[in-house]
Amino acid sequence: MFRDASVGAASAYLLNLAWETAQAPLYAGYANFWQHFAMCATASVGDVGLVTLLYAFVAAAERNAKWYVEFRWQRHGFMLAIFGAIFAIAIERWALLTGRWQYADMPVLPTIEVGLLPFVQMVLIPPAVFFLMRAAHRDRA
Repeated sequence: MFRDASVGAASAYLLNLAWETAQAPLYAGYANFWQHFAMCATASVGDVGLVTLLYAFVAAAERNAKWYVEFRWQRHGFMLAIFGAIFAIAIERWALLTGRWQYADMPVLPTIEVGLLPFVQMVLIPPAVFFLMRAAHRDRA
């Protein structure tokens, strides 16, 4: 299980780092890639924490710590997308309300007023991470 967790953590970090650096220019105060890379790297560590929390939510719902071995898009992907969307909305709303960050050119979801890309990030990346974990687990088996 340690190898599965390592694959999950590494893929969650790398996928989120790529996403964070790609969307960084859409935030207020962005100057250049290198100036913001450290912030993106740190944010990606937090994203790994969120993916871990999403793992725990699905594990509790499934009553199975190795649920990702039988990953199903219709079931697990859907749960991850719903939980990820809720987390994304809550975190973005909190960050905007407390001034932790501000948007510059970020497309915003109407009504809920959160950034489209951070929302999509938490909907798409977690299912991809657990799909990769399943693939790595099966390659070893």
